[in-house]
Amino acid sequence: MDGPAEIHDHYRFFHNKEGSFPRVTKGVENLRKAGAEFNILFLLTDKNIREPEKIYAFIKEKNYRYIQFIPSYEYDRNGKELSFSVHGEEIAKFYERIFSLWYPEDVPRVSIRLFEDVLQYLIYKRKTSCIFMDSCDSYLVVEHNGDVYPCDFYVKKDWLIGNILSQSIEELVQSPRRKEFAQRKSILSDDCQSCRIRDFCRGECPRYRPYKKGKTRKSVFCEGIQKVYSLMEKNLEGIKKSAGIA
Repeated sequence: MDGPAEIHDHYRFFHNKEGSFPRVTKGVENLRKAGAEFNILFLLTDKNIREPEKIYAFIKEKNYRYIQFIPSYEYDRNGKELSFSVHGEEIAKFYERIFSLWYPEDVPRVSIRLFEDVLQYLIYKRKTSCIFMDSCDSYLVVEHNGDVYPCDFYVKKDWLIGNILSQSIEELVQSPRRKEFAQRKSILSDDCQSCRIRDFCRGECPRYRPYKKGKTRKSVFCEGIQKVYSLMEKNLEGIKKSAGIA
């Protein structure tokens, strides 16, 4: 879900141009009535990145408790960035405003994934999202035909590990190709090497660290991650108190 109807339906519509918002919200309410746990994933695009107040008001209106914001960054076959992509500075401004709406009133009633990622690290030195791990080997992706890949962002012929129908889990996990993929994350840019939050971020997801002339660069979302880390760090004691954490 990308926000209220006028935002959500801009990109999410059916072949007949009918917006998908009514069906999505109905699905959420069916889950709620059935007592099923769920979280809401908002894709951040050029249409909602400048609307944090509207997005958060929608979250509160619908009484959504578990939230994840996923920034969009896509490019065509020639490497040209697509128009709906967002960048680190925009994400920093978005999260700064979201934080001011969330803290202290909605702590811990509303759970926001990136906020919790940083808090888990600051309080317990624990990492819970794969994008911040030291290596990319926390799970496998199994496609409908049994093909196995190391990551849902890399379901590509170049990164095919094997097939679950003909190989054991142990064999797939120990695959040299998977190990090669896992180690790519450890190749950090010069900016990352000298960054004060390097041990937390570890360069973020390799998908968002573009290569140029054989060298990796920092994540296109770097400024956003740094902003959230600073906000959590600065307000850590107050957040712990609001959340009832000793």
